[in-house]
Amino acid sequence: MQTEYGRLQCTLRESLRSEAESRHSVVVVGDNVELEPVVDTDSQEELARKKTHAVILGVDPRHSKFSRPKRGKEEIEQIVAANIEQMLIISSVKQPQFKMGLIDRFLIAAHQGSLEPIIILNKIDLEHALDINRLEQVYESINVRMIATSATERIGVERFGEVLKDKRSIVVGQSGTGKSSLLNCVEKGLKLRVGEISSYSQKGTHTTTAVEMYPLSFGGYVVDTPGLKYLGLWDIEAEDLGYLYPEIARYSEKCKFRNCLHKTEPGCAVKQALEDREIYPERYESYLKIVEELQAEDPYKK
Repeated sequence: MQTEYGRLQCTLRESLRSEAESRHSVVVVGDNVELEPVVDTDSQEELARKKTHAVILGVDPRHSKFSRPKRGKEEIEQIVAANIEQMLIISSVKQPQFKMGLIDRFLIAAHQGSLEPIIILNKIDLEHALDINRLEQVYESINVRMIATSATERIGVERFGEVLKDKRSIVVGQSGTGKSSLLNCVEKGLKLRVGEISSYSQKGTHTTTAVEMYPLSFGGYVVDTPGLKYLGLWDIEAEDLGYLYPEIARYSEKCKFRNCLHKTEPGCAVKQALEDREIYPERYESYLKIVEELQAEDPYKK
């Protein structure tokens, strides 16, 4: 843990340790904590430089977070990082395949955790079939910025650095999208390991194996995370999902039924807005897939 004495190896006080046995994420990356340094020597003159360990006495309230269901125990919330200002969602035009549905899941998690999302579309130097202008229009319609980059050709790297400057950011996305390469471009001292894409599966390999926060020389901090093929959503019911899609929430108040899921219900203002081209069909299809998944998890609400 980074402190005024430098990096200290920390342990939890007994009360927090017992709390950790009953719930997850007692202390996470980005937490502000109260510490009691442990002195390794009795010599007062060597006091400052001999503090190498500390006990965590308490954790300050969190003002933001990125969380998901714990793998294998979906009833438990796993907080990946806390007290972050923005989420940089790294995707690629190809290698690995572009997944709009995964981006939309990260947008939902950012909204839930009080984070500003920014989409970074990487590897634009590769030959691809994506309509980047269309994507920009889709996400501009819900006030989400998108920046096109290429770590290889250093396209958009300066804008990427400007977004990180003086902010606490978390970088998320699939394995192989170029998260580490982009970070290495703007902060060469990081020297994060870069993986390769399998020519057979077109999937990236995990190069980041743990969540860690790094200080940036030009101001700010960045949290690097392992790549995700899938992002589970924490504490969301099917009937509440529409409120996490701004364009759907905008029209849902005009629906005939208050519990409208905007699928086949009569008098649905969202479906009408879709027909009137006020809602992008890509986003609506993304919404439907997640609704169906949430309903499959709770068969009584189908």
